[in-house]
Amino acid sequence: MNYVNLLRQHIDKEDNILYMMADKHLSDKKQKELLEEFEKFEKEEMGPGIHKKYHNFLHQLKKIYVKNNINAR
Repeated sequence: MNYVNLLRQHIDKEDNILYMMADKHLSDKKQKELLEEFEKFEKEEMGPGIHKKYHNFLHQLKKIYVKNNINAR
């Protein structure tokens, strides 16, 4: 198994198992608290706009390196 396949399997498990379990077991209140803490961390520790900067960078890399790959995320 190559590294790319390993990452795809890992992300698939997060998307289709872990996050669904969290939605099922964490109350709306707790999920809101977690989101607020993530946003606080992003603002105070990473700095404003950094998350968006890297997200945009990933989209640029995808345009360059992932051509006509239906399975690409």
